[in-house]
Amino acid sequence: MSSQLFLLLLIISFSTISLAQDVSGNLEGMVSDSLGNALPGVNITVQSENLQGLKGTATNEKGYFSIRFSSCW
Repeated sequence: MSSQLFLLLLIISFSTISLAQDVSGNLEGMVSDSLGNALPGVNITVQSENLQGLKGTATNEKGYFSIRFSSCW
């Protein structure tokens, strides 16, 4: 019985460790011209050696953009 309990606790501990490795985040900003006017419809693209492919979006009518990242793309 104690060996089964030990095995169960070992499995749970590895499950907790693997959940802690989840990487996520946001990249947010606003695009404006030199006068401070918002620029809608600007394409934003992010590329990195650590990303699989490109991540991107376009600015909204107020020049704002947001790209969400997670390890489960």
